[in-house]
Amino acid sequence: MTSFLRSLLVGVVLLVLGPIAAPDAHAQDVMHAEHAGEASHPIFDEGDVVAVIGNTFAVRAQRFPYIETFLSARLPQHELRFRYLGRSGDEVALRPRPMNFGSLHTHLRDVEADVIFACFGMNEAYEGLDHLEQFRRNLSAFADSLRTTAYNGDAPPEVVLVSPIAHEDLEGIAADAEAHNEGLAAYSGAMADYADQHDNAWFVDLYHPTRDLMTAPDEPALTINEIHLSAYGYWAVSPIVGEALQVGGDPLRIVLDAGPETAVGDATPVYNVVPEGPGTAFRVSRVARPLPPPPDGRTSPRSLAPIVEIRNLPRGSHVLEVEGEVVAEADSAAWARGVRVDLQRTALRSIHEQVARKNQAWFYRYRAVNGEYIYGRRKAPFGVNNFPGEFRRLEMTVESTEHRVWSDLKDLLYLRWRVRAGSSRSAVSL
Repeated sequence: MTSFLRSLLVGVVLLVLGPIAAPDAHAQDVMHAEHAGEASHPIFDEGDVVAVIGNTFAVRAQRFPYIETFLSARLPQHELRFRYLGRSGDEVALRPRPMNFGSLHTHLRDVEADVIFACFGMNEAYEGLDHLEQFRRNLSAFADSLRTTAYNGDAPPEVVLVSPIAHEDLEGIAADAEAHNEGLAAYSGAMADYADQHDNAWFVDLYHPTRDLMTAPDEPALTINEIHLSAYGYWAVSPIVGEALQVGGDPLRIVLDAGPETAVGDATPVYNVVPEGPGTAFRVSRVARPLPPPPDGRTSPRSLAPIVEIRNLPRGSHVLEVEGEVVAEADSAAWARGVRVDLQRTALRSIHEQVARKNQAWFYRYRAVNGEYIYGRRKAPFGVNNFPGEFRRLEMTVESTEHRVWSDLKDLLYLRWRVRAGSSRSAVSL
């Protein structure tokens, strides 16, 4: 065995999310948001509070937080804090609340929102095209108020207008999906128009991508009732949100060089590689963290699997292991062309579950079921004394869980990769 192969057996450690130096403009675009179809200033800063407001889409995003997990995993150093303030039935001009609960603006100030995801349009589109211009006026007034208020006490927030999803046509439900979709397309267009015309406003188009997924052959249903996403639906749209905000990574391709030279060629390395032995000259160009595994035991679409390209391997069969798990086997020629490798980490499933538990604690803090005794007519004499302490304990639960999530995400920055000659019965050939 050559000394090179012996050194390969030692393995390499890839730092798959840490920039090795000041990245070039192309690398910085990974964390830029899209405004009017062009890259603008970064939408997220470290420590940002992301407030999610709107209708049932926002409420269920808290329960199935794949979007939050996706964005947090892409930006682990940012330590983003998500706070969900949505209510089923909310519209841009209609947001009823219990007595003394406090307005949406009050709660946005309480959480000191830096970024606001505003999820509207599903309910309003039922009014049809006759009410489209009224929706434009209502949206303009509401979004203007969001964009110009410094909820964090320092600067106005970045406002992300999240369009409604498409209306899915499921068997056994008699709703007129075609008519509703006509309205959803138009109302989504109104949201896009607003974002195109204003600073610190962005647009995430979920209508057209979900319409495509809903009409694709053999694609699982995205919703539970044609208009509300299932857990799988939230998993499926999370990379769509990331791509719209330039946080997703497009398409994933990991380029390694097993040759004696360290040159990377035309690709600019934006992620570091730490070799454990001589001759392990591997470099990475453009790689983003994979999704957590999909819910309900479903398999991930093959198109989401990143391509791993390993150049200059000796002839023969080679196995790729990640964290001791065999993920692919191919000959040297296939590796040089690129092999699709399923890099979904079960560790991200555990992190996603922690995020869901954090969100449940936040739900109890924000929407306690006995609100009449907290802020309503029966808050005196005991509620004003007892509940502030209870709220603080819930807030501590939220904060401590967040810190565990951030720590676990940072632990996943370092993945041990090993390429070895030979084959394995447990290898996954892609």
